[in-house]
Amino acid sequence: MSDRLRALSLGAGIQSTAVLLLAYERIIPPFDAIVFADTGDEPAAVYEHVNRLHDIAEIATVTAGRLADTVHDSFMPVPMFLAGGMGRRQCTYQFKLRPIRQHLRTFGQDVDLSVCISTDEIMRAKDSNVKWCRTVFPLIDLDWSRADCENYLAERWPWPVPRSACVYCPFKSNREWLDMRENHPDDWAQAVAFDESARAFGYVHRSERPLSVAVLTEADTGQMTLECEGMCGV
Repeated sequence: MSDRLRALSLGAGIQSTAVLLLAYERIIPPFDAIVFADTGDEPAAVYEHVNRLHDIAEIATVTAGRLADTVHDSFMPVPMFLAGGMGRRQCTYQFKLRPIRQHLRTFGQDVDLSVCISTDEIMRAKDSNVKWCRTVFPLIDLDWSRADCENYLAERWPWPVPRSACVYCPFKSNREWLDMRENHPDDWAQAVAFDESARAFGYVHRSERPLSVAVLTEADTGQMTLECEGMCGV
């Protein structure tokens, strides 16, 4: 027995959904707390997915407010493209990691926080650098890749599991932008509106053109492996 709180950071993507179900089926020990950090700008499919997960687990939703509202501030934490480079990225820390830690701190216990990075993304695995909150990686412990998670979910979860990332996240690949434009018009409209409103900070598309007119080809595979904290997209 341990007096440390077992907590799950639920990004609501493939990997964290697999870990939640592994705990639900008692393949791994259950969690004392499951936390979803809501930026206010997730794709509609993510919110639908989280609602389904509520049927099998108690999930606490925390928020630092709506991320898109930071366009009115002097500094916006979303890393826009401008002048051949990419801006400073603070959105994961401010709107994912910090509100999750603030929530877990209220339990008054030391915490083992499960972050659902798989073996093919092991470069994203990082220590928390916080004494009371130790980051653990259940998928790496199981030697599971993203493909292992997909195979596991295919047998146990009858609904699609969406990619968890803000609709306007600049780390999207052209393939993802194309899919959003063609198949998720409401999300696309929200991403285009954000891109236009944030012009003072740059562009969400790496071509440094307005998203509404950016040339989208399927050759680009994206850069999610550059994710700074390992909290989004899983």
